[in-house]
Amino acid sequence: MDSCLENLRRFYSAILIQGFRDLCKGNSTDQASVMRWIYTQGFEDVCQGAGRDADLMRSKFVALKKMSPEIRRELFSEISRNVLGFQNQYRKQLRPGSED
Repeated sequence: MDSCLENLRRFYSAILIQGFRDLCKGNSTDQASVMRWIYTQGFEDVCQGAGRDADLMRSKFVALKKMSPEIRRELFSEISRNVLGFQNQYRKQLRPGSED
């Protein structure tokens, strides 16, 4: 993939991860803001930029919101790794030779 395109995809993925972080670890105002955002064109654009299906990502946010705050906090790292595959990409770049 072209490095410019890859960088854009990472940028948009970081926005999605921030949304998950706000939903999992944020206060009630942050959480309400995320739940409004996932129904906007901006969310659709971010998902497209990240190479993710907006409907699928929205369903993940909604399902996560239904869980208890304790479980959401526990799941945040797992979500960012598995749903987006974002942390492992950066781990490899920051630590060459990493097997993650």
